[in-house]
Amino acid sequence: MELKDRHGIVAVIFCLITTSQLLAQSEGSGGVQGIAKAVRVAEASAASRTFRRALNSGLISAAISRSKSAARRPAATSPEIRNNRTGAPAVNAAGPIGVSRTGFLPGIETDYAEKLADLMELSGAERDAAIQIFRVTKDAFEKEVAAKNRQNNISSALVFFIASTVTVYHDDPEPADSALDSLWDSMEATLAGSPELNNLSNAEKEEIYNSLIFVSGLVLSFRELAVINRDPDLASQSRSIAGTLIKQTLNLNPEKLRFTKKGLELLP
Repeated sequence: MELKDRHGIVAVIFCLITTSQLLAQSEGSGGVQGIAKAVRVAEASAASRTFRRALNSGLISAAISRSKSAARRPAATSPEIRNNRTGAPAVNAAGPIGVSRTGFLPGIETDYAEKLADLMELSGAERDAAIQIFRVTKDAFEKEVAAKNRQNNISSALVFFIASTVTVYHDDPEPADSALDSLWDSMEATLAGSPELNNLSNAEKEEIYNSLIFVSGLVLSFRELAVINRDPDLASQSRSIAGTLIKQTLNLNPEKLRFTKKGLELLP
């Protein structure tokens, strides 16, 4: 997660949570079912399935290993990574100048949140809540990543997703900026070498990017609702949702994936 503090997002969407029919059914399973349905729809597309297959091939483990190795080096060695560290656009030999292999040029299309709400068959307050949570989450996220010229980039969204789900699952504090920077470097280098991801179209990359941001925002919102209500059952449910996302998207055991003082680690 590129965000310096995930509470910067949840503070903004606090007012949405209190009226959200999608999230606020704390006395029953409605909120959990709403989240689960949102996740299923967001991950149902062909692009999302291709992305998960690529991640399941060992890319995440490779990226974590690369991240730990990079942490012991004084500087990144990849030209693309060096460029993005200085704020300059990365150059992609396989795509438009100024767009990295994991980046994309935003298209002019129907609002993703509205499209997702339609696929979820939401209406009324549920639809409004889902759309607003996504928009506010994305706005806050992109303000943070833009400072490092990492917007419109799958690696950035994936780091956000990992940090959101892992910290919610373990109820851990926000990872250090250095850990997130190191993870982004390794993700960028590792994902850029994946043939499956390189073959995705610009629109497919954008869809994956939006999907990762959307489900991350839902997980963070649901966890914040549990904190606000001081509800241990909701906290347990949000942890379960985060764990399921880690398993389904990353194909990893959530118990073994955790941020430590060394950064993101796969524990034995």
